[in-house]
Amino acid sequence: MAITIDAVSQNVDTSAGTTNTFEHVVSSGSDRIIIVQTSSLAVGRTDGDEVVSGVTFNGDALTLAVAVDSGDLGGVQLTTEIWYRIAPDEATGNVIVTYVGTVDEISSSAVSAFGVKQTTPVDDTDDTGHSTTQVHDHTLTTSEDGDILVDCIFFDANNTPTVNSGMTMQLNPQTDGTGRGSAYEIVGDSGSHVIGWDTTSNDNSFHCSAAFLPAAVATTTTSTSTSTSTSTSTSTSTSTSSSTSTSTSTTSSTSSSTSTSTSSSTSTTTTSTSTSSSTSTSTSSTTTSCITTTSTSTSTSSSTSTSTSTSSTTTEPAPIYTRGSVVEYIPGGSIFSG
Repeated sequence: MAITIDAVSQNVDTSAGTTNTFEHVVSSGSDRIIIVQTSSLAVGRTDGDEVVSGVTFNGDALTLAVAVDSGDLGGVQLTTEIWYRIAPDEATGNVIVTYVGTVDEISSSAVSAFGVKQTTPVDDTDDTGHSTTQVHDHTLTTSEDGDILVDCIFFDANNTPTVNSGMTMQLNPQTDGTGRGSAYEIVGDSGSHVIGWDTTSNDNSFHCSAAFLPAAVATTTTSTSTSTSTSTSTSTSTSTSSSTSTSTSTTSSTSSSTSTSTSSSTSTTTTSTSTSSSTSTSTSSTTTSCITTTSTSTSTSSSTSTSTSTSSTTTEPAPIYTRGSVVEYIPGGSIFSG
């Protein structure tokens, strides 16, 4: 989402002290940030007193983005620093800048904005100083479109600097032979951007700047999926049933009759043996085949067996019977032996 400015504020304190306090209002909005730019001048102080030890808004600590410290310049110390806090309270609260020791002058400003990346928002920084020049520029390289660039500068001469085109000046006081300034700019395309100031005379300056990333742009992805499934199932069932029934019935009938006649009157003995054998074989074969596609199977098997046994024995003149074995097959019944 694009970065938009919420509010700006500033404070210049020319009395000696260790803190600089001023009010700032952070409104309700998404992906908030508050950025504080501060510069100080210490004269005849202990080197290091001019360094900021911490910044808070509404009681919550900010994080240092970039700083430049002059060190001791013949009893004079200068510093410029930029601090920030993501997701600050939606509140009217105090910005409090605290220094390590006592400084003689402090100039601070703050800008709050919406639409800033909420994790690791710092895209680029520069803390290069400038010597004896009228052009006090930094080049920041942004990795994404829509960064917000902020800077803070301290001049060692009392003049009126002019901020570069496109930038919005927040602070520009001139006191005690020195000048200070802070400004911001929301840029369009990613790439190299020049941020800075021009002076009418050749001056020295202590200058720091930082670029902050915009929040990720929410994207909506619409996915349309069309699935057409056609299933055709053809089932062909062919059933062939073949049943062959073979029945063989064999009936064997043997009748043996022996007749012995003795006539004493003629002293003649006649022996007559009669053997009768009858064999009957019947074979019946039936084959039935049925093909159906309605899962109905019909099988018909028919077996017919017919057995005929005839035994005839004639003995003359005086019959004596010796009964042999007769086997009779009764269809659907049992087999008897008599």
